[in-house]
Amino acid sequence: MKFMKTIQLQIDEELKNSKLGKPLFFFESVSSTNTVLKAKAETGAPEGCTVIANSQTQGRGRPGKRWLSLSGKGLYMS
Repeated sequence: MKFMKTIQLQIDEELKNSKLGKPLFFFESVSSTNTVLKAKAETGAPEGCTVIANSQTQGRGRPGKRWLSLSGKGLYMS
């Protein structure tokens, strides 16, 4: 989790003057960042809302493609 906190601080700094990442949500693991973001949008999340995860259990790629999202091997974002 220390890794994610470091990444979170770096991303917060880089996006401080951007509409993107307002608000910014970090998760250790989610089913899909896209699914979480869609649910947040349906409950009124503003434009720029961003979801980042260390891993996804049901990530989706392009149509018909599986998206492998291993913990510690990437940063997954919608």
